[in-house]
Amino acid sequence: EGIVTLLECAITNSSTAIGGGLAFEVANGVLNIVSSTLSGNTATFSGGGLDVRGTGQVNIINSTIAGNQAPANKGGGIGQSSNAVVTLALANSTITDNQGGGVHLPGGLPSMKVRNSLIALNEGGDLLFTAQNLPNFTSLGNNLFGSGVPAGALQGTDQTGVDPKLELGANNRPKLAFNGGPTQTIRLLPDSPAINAGNNCVADVAHCGDANFTQLTTDQRGAGLREMVRVTPTGSAVGEPMGLFLRRRRTQAAASALTPLLPRISTPSARPRERTRNCT
Repeated sequence: EGIVTLLECAITNSSTAIGGGLAFEVANGVLNIVSSTLSGNTATFSGGGLDVRGTGQVNIINSTIAGNQAPANKGGGIGQSSNAVVTLALANSTITDNQGGGVHLPGGLPSMKVRNSLIALNEGGDLLFTAQNLPNFTSLGNNLFGSGVPAGALQGTDQTGVDPKLELGANNRPKLAFNGGPTQTIRLLPDSPAINAGNNCVADVAHCGDANFTQLTTDQRGAGLREMVRVTPTGSAVGEPMGLFLRRRRTQAAASALTPLLPRISTPSARPRERTRNCT
């Protein structure tokens, strides 16, 4: 039981059988992954970046899961046990360039809901579901999916089967880089269909009416250069939809790539069972 939050963390280049980067296996627990990056991790059985088991809730917010690997159909990005009773919720996040599939949602009871996110260009498929689990996937809109979206699950604001046009590296794969902030992200090219395709409701006090997420004021890169500005195509500041990788108000001079500092752990006194690991 309890709540664990990873804030501005980079979990990279780790290897194990289950959950190469991170494994969640508790009873009635909550894991929040916020403004973090899981990359370069390997699982020999399931869940290259993250493996989800047990019961509870996993919320992935403003985060990137990329470049991880697991065996075929075992979730290079995220893997789940067939007996997991976990709700996996994603908002404003990117899952790409994982080997073994993007997200594996097997038979059983796990469920998944997604808003304002990009899940595409994963080797072995992007969303891997068994037939009995198809009803447990919910799109909350404004997503860009590659393959595997269940029939009837797409919302009118979703896109599927299109090139997300991510910045590529020398190996012609999505490029993780310090684009601002303490964790690496993947930049959208200027003509990416994900630009101006998000929903600003995540920035409202009610944050889309979803209790699993807190109100967002920035994208993964954080404050300063990365504050949210609502824009129209002409650039005037009003309440119009904006991109998954947000436009910024420049409040300070451009900085060089930031390096994460040593981790620190704090336990808020108001909720002794809640732990936050801040990696900056």
